[in-house]
Amino acid sequence: MLKMTKMFHGAYFFVAKQNEAASLRALVRAQLEVPMTCSSTNDPNGLLYDLTHFTNTNILKAYELYANMAPELATQQFEWMRDAERDLYKTAIVTLAEGAKLRTVFITKKPVADQIKWLKKVLSSKRNEMVAEHLLQAWFMKGQQELLVTFCDAMEIKHDGTGAVDQELPDELDADKLAEAVNQLFAKFPANLASLYLYVFNIQTHTGWNNLSKVLAEDSRIALS
Repeated sequence: MLKMTKMFHGAYFFVAKQNEAASLRALVRAQLEVPMTCSSTNDPNGLLYDLTHFTNTNILKAYELYANMAPELATQQFEWMRDAERDLYKTAIVTLAEGAKLRTVFITKKPVADQIKWLKKVLSSKRNEMVAEHLLQAWFMKGQQELLVTFCDAMEIKHDGTGAVDQELPDELDADKLAEAVNQLFAKFPANLASLYLYVFNIQTHTGWNNLSKVLAEDSRIALS
């Protein structure tokens, strides 16, 4: 069975138990029918995405976040996954390789640094959007709990002590609490990690939150790279 855990919003993501491989493979299969669009002008394969192709750069989808994420931040995520969630790391490679019609061994025989470069590249593809969001959520939920707790506490959102919340998020975010939460994140964590989390949080609804979108557009501390 797969345990389904709510993040902060009411949408679900899968925390892998025995059938993690099946869940990720299902995500990949579901996305194979998604057409490729908005390919970057410097990527002839249509895999990578550039911020200049999007009219609303404050609501970036998970694959767009990988496309614009600093390489060192991707390295941090996947090194954590390889050490702490090795089954998830292996399953991600297997399922993404299958989706790209590659033999898994072609990826696993590469040095770890090259594996991570490949993961970042393939997760920048629109067809892997759901897998990309799954992996980002898993990282924050299991590898960045202090950050989640900091944000929840500042926003006065009740949680289980690790940042997991089993309730719906408000339609509007209190402006003063949000400002304090953002300040605390940038005071305690690297700017690119804090920024990534705020982008991820803003895609927990289809349209994001107006005041958080304003922060992402105007706060000089926001930086993915």
